[in-house]
Amino acid sequence: MVGNSAIARHLVAIVVTFLSVAGFSQRVDPYADDPNWYRPGHPLEPAEPASIQTLEGFSIEKVLSVPKDAGSISVMTIGADGNLLVAMQHHPGIFRVTPSALGKRGGTVFEKLEGDAERIGWAQGLLWAFDSLYVVVAEKNDAYAPGLYRLLDTNSDGVLDETRKLFEFSGSGEHGPHGLVEGPNGHSLYMVCGNGTPVPENIQRKRTTGTIGYDHLVAPGFGNTEYTEAGWVFRFDPDGSNAELIAGGLRNSYDIAFNEVGDLFTFDSDMEYDLGTPWYRPTRICQIVSGGEYGWRSNAGKWPEWYEDSVRPVVNVGPASPTGLVFGYQTAFPQRYRHALFALDWTYATLYAVHLEPSGGGYSGKVERFASGIGLPLTDIIAGADGALYFSVGGRRLGSAIYRIRFVGDSSLDTVAVSTAKSVESNPSWQLRKSLEDFHGHPDANAVSEVWASLGHSDWTIRYAARIALEWQPVSTWRERVFAESNVPVLLTAMLALARQGSERDFELILERVGQLDWNQLDEELILRALRVSEIALARGGVAVQASGESALAGKRNLMPHTSPRVNRGLARILCYLKSPLVIELLLDLMEADRGIPSVKGVELAGQNLRYASPLLSMAETPPMRDRMHYAQVLNWVDDGWTEDQHRRYFRLIEDALQTTRGGNGYSNYWNQILDTAKKRLPESAKQSLSKKGSVLDSGEVPPMAEGPGRLWELDYLLDRLGDGFGERSFLNGERMFAAASCKHCHGMKGMGGVVGPDLTSIGQRFTINDILDSIIHPSKAISDQYQISIFSLSSGETVSGRVISKDARRMTIGTNALNPSLQRSIPNAEIVEVKRLPNSTMPPHLLNDLNESEVLDLIAYLVSGAESNHAIYQSK
Repeated sequence: MVGNSAIARHLVAIVVTFLSVAGFSQRVDPYADDPNWYRPGHPLEPAEPASIQTLEGFSIEKVLSVPKDAGSISVMTIGADGNLLVAMQHHPGIFRVTPSALGKRGGTVFEKLEGDAERIGWAQGLLWAFDSLYVVVAEKNDAYAPGLYRLLDTNSDGVLDETRKLFEFSGSGEHGPHGLVEGPNGHSLYMVCGNGTPVPENIQRKRTTGTIGYDHLVAPGFGNTEYTEAGWVFRFDPDGSNAELIAGGLRNSYDIAFNEVGDLFTFDSDMEYDLGTPWYRPTRICQIVSGGEYGWRSNAGKWPEWYEDSVRPVVNVGPASPTGLVFGYQTAFPQRYRHALFALDWTYATLYAVHLEPSGGGYSGKVERFASGIGLPLTDIIAGADGALYFSVGGRRLGSAIYRIRFVGDSSLDTVAVSTAKSVESNPSWQLRKSLEDFHGHPDANAVSEVWASLGHSDWTIRYAARIALEWQPVSTWRERVFAESNVPVLLTAMLALARQGSERDFELILERVGQLDWNQLDEELILRALRVSEIALARGGVAVQASGESALAGKRNLMPHTSPRVNRGLARILCYLKSPLVIELLLDLMEADRGIPSVKGVELAGQNLRYASPLLSMAETPPMRDRMHYAQVLNWVDDGWTEDQHRRYFRLIEDALQTTRGGNGYSNYWNQILDTAKKRLPESAKQSLSKKGSVLDSGEVPPMAEGPGRLWELDYLLDRLGDGFGERSFLNGERMFAAASCKHCHGMKGMGGVVGPDLTSIGQRFTINDILDSIIHPSKAISDQYQISIFSLSSGETVSGRVISKDARRMTIGTNALNPSLQRSIPNAEIVEVKRLPNSTMPPHLLNDLNESEVLDLIAYLVSGAESNHAIYQSK
């Protein structure tokens, strides 16, 4: 009964796996009144330190269990006296935490502050700075509108007695206003807001250069995408004056942190529903640069990270829900960790140490798992005055606690050299980037001549800073210089700036100039830049420049198939937008060539939150087809030139992907969106011809849904309920529930259903009702070797997932797609570096929780009967 993204509405009912907190009945869903996506998937009680895994030499201790009536900690800061100040997500009140002495158990003091601090809360940002407490009210409440507030002690009596509202935000909640930090200059603050937070009108100064208009070609069936500031970072003075927008286009970064040379970083979130799609982007550590645009748009509108006008990530992390950030400079840790950026993941209960290295004008990074465990929904992290790290867990009304991490190892072994502020500041590329950023946000008569040569720099961070500086200058002062430029790298960056800031006539000239380039002489990077320039000119110019685009770019078809998948994707987007029928057969070949690439990043963390992890497990077992989806999507632009065989092949490839691949909870929905769009765009004659011969056009079966209401079903309760027998049960409804609970997708009954898991026809003859219920409610308790997924790390650096089919002294054969047994891969044993078996079943827990009691009993009766309608279990008594 493995989960399926096509029936995501059934999976979202998965709820808390472990319920042990006193006062809550395990037969009551504590999140019954919340949206399904709000269900946390964490135990209600925080983990005990002994169960938390961390690196050798470090010790973790719990210093505070937050009283239930106080709320659940969302944010922390260090107060003026060096103690911790904390605020709650859904409750009022700021609390002071005086931790116990290092290495001592007990003695932590937890007290609520008086005055204005007693009444404010609902926070997702907290900072003590400039003799004030700054509180970001993010959750809606009856006392304070969402906004940034400054609390002051006006009479120096130790009580915060005055509250000033500095900014009010129309966005709220978990995609609303978030964290803030003191600026490196010592007289400003920086704050980050999520993508659900419009920029207030009183923030007029900006360093970003986005303009209204389309900036990404999105195929039919999906909403087009215009410029949006989305998640953004701004800077302001302590009193809220002189506010300036620094960057935008983030999804939902929760916190920000400065390194020792004043560069700003964040941990940006992904959209887990998009897992497996060509536009999915994992969570990532990003440097927040002046004028930065990070390309977040909804679903298919997201910019690929290689777009020239998008700030590229420092390092991709993987599936996560980013929360707190802090550098370890104030800790008493070994140097490697004292210079690390510590990043929190709420969903998979993991604390990462990110090791940054200077790279050109920016940074690269490596991610290390520093601490993790079940029951660690991490919310915030700070460095204490005692040299330890403190992190909080909680959020979404979960039980809350504060933990302390100390280094207790042998400090004499600390010989690891790390990059220092001096080495960064002496880096010529870093210095050049900073000097170019001085031209951001305002016109300057010297800017064009000063930045022009840097437009062609080999380091993208330099090109980016130079282009933003150019875009801030009046277009009339540099337009002619663009088309007079002969240096191709400089020309491409200059045309990108003009495509973003120019007029319709500029778009036509840009397309003409791009078409004149000999693309066969360009490397991958330059081709991608040429494609991006072309895309913006076409998107902004629309129908008016269509003819210019066809004339300039139609001949670039001869570059396909290119050795670069990114080039193939980019060319396919452009040529299909121009409705070229010459690409149909080629793209169908590329669709067929994509058999799915096993996705294993993050799957090792699945056991720490099975409620969120089921798509990861499914993708490891039935890998998604990203390239096939991309080409299927963009081919919807091409209306003419299809043969009947090509149409049939196109629909067959989509049907195959729907039946044999899995992704996030939106993956199958997106496939159906593409399919529905393709059906609607078919000429009537083609519809009739294809329908006569049988095709996916005729399929329209809607999977049955449970009526509910569901609940948190437990083994003991259901066994008690069945103590007197099944009563009168419905065979037909049991058959419906076999599909509604996702069983049919992966398991067969009498030759019908899936093949991912074992056939269940004879399950009632081989197992007791106790065993059947136990295997559904606790699927990871026992996993057959035959159905266990393994992760193979190869000497090439590649990672592959699958089931072991056979092995001998020389080779191992694995099945890479459980829904398509013909897809196998043979790997020489000598190339296998490591094999890890996943300890968790790919079948998610609590699949019954969408069903009401009668539906659960009908399903169990159906399983016991072996799908036999005349079984004794259906004989009325």
